[in-house]
Amino acid sequence: MPLLRVGFQKTSLIDFPGIIASVIFTHGCNMACGYCHNPALVRGPLPEDFVNIEEVFQILDKRKNLLKGVVITGGEPLLHDDLPELIREIKKMGYLVKLDTNGSLPEKLACTNPDYVAMDFKLPLSKYYFYHLKNPEKIKETIHYLKTSQIKHEFRLVWVPTINQLDDISIMAQELGEGAPLFITGFRPGTNLDPTMRTMSAPNQNLLLQVVQEFTKYGIKAQLRT
Repeated sequence: MPLLRVGFQKTSLIDFPGIIASVIFTHGCNMACGYCHNPALVRGPLPEDFVNIEEVFQILDKRKNLLKGVVITGGEPLLHDDLPELIREIKKMGYLVKLDTNGSLPEKLACTNPDYVAMDFKLPLSKYYFYHLKNPEKIKETIHYLKTSQIKHEFRLVWVPTINQLDDISIMAQELGEGAPLFITGFRPGTNLDPTMRTMSAPNQNLLLQVVQEFTKYGIKAQLRT
């Protein structure tokens, strides 16, 4: 899928750790996470507010003195074959590039050269069928790739009370490996992909802190991200 039109946010203070950045949103995803709060980026036609990629480059060129980075998120950006070229062009402009991915396409990730990768780690590999991923071994491959690469990276977990279980943490910690940086956030009800989740309750702070503590017990560098 060519990246001709994308979503674009001119300025973000929270999406690239420690860096003022713009955010590019790609359309389409190969997973179906019911908690996803951007369903328009996962299914259906391109959102009407998407802009031509040429316009994005024009804006980035004008904002070189204001920004240091660009975040590429989705959907799943690695579905787009011209993503490596997009990243190269952005880096030629002097920007650092952060890539958000669900971790299901390690071969395509290896063809890109981002400065920072944030990878979702959702469940024990044996339970990825919840989100319609048929080959969870690809998640394992991506974890290994990131941990053995020179790319700065983090893993991210959205804790969904109806799906994630405290008993799964020991398995997930083993699959991540000791020392892995993991940021945990709570599920947010609202405009979720699964309509039944839109009226669910978000996990409370005490539960999320317990999740962090459990991961820490197994040697994971877990933090709560609010």
